[in-house]
Amino acid sequence: MSIELISEKIVKANKEYGCDAYDFLFGHYVPTEELPLTGSEIKHCNTVKPHIKKGELHLVQTCKRDGEIYNVRVNPVTHNICLKYDCYH
Repeated sequence: MSIELISEKIVKANKEYGCDAYDFLFGHYVPTEELPLTGSEIKHCNTVKPHIKKGELHLVQTCKRDGEIYNVRVNPVTHNICLKYDCYH
């Protein structure tokens, strides 16, 4: 049941989307209290929104799990924080 990354690219949003990284980070942690964030990471966490606005650049990953193909859309900075602190588990 592993996840296969098929592709990833930075794209401009043609409509508003939810940010999957935001859901992981703020759904499981109080980042500014539970993670040893840097000053710039704290600033990002205090200003980031749970959605990707129309026209905003974001990372799209196409993944495959158990034969199902799906897209993940994330704010790149939020995604990098999640990767750094192993929030995707």
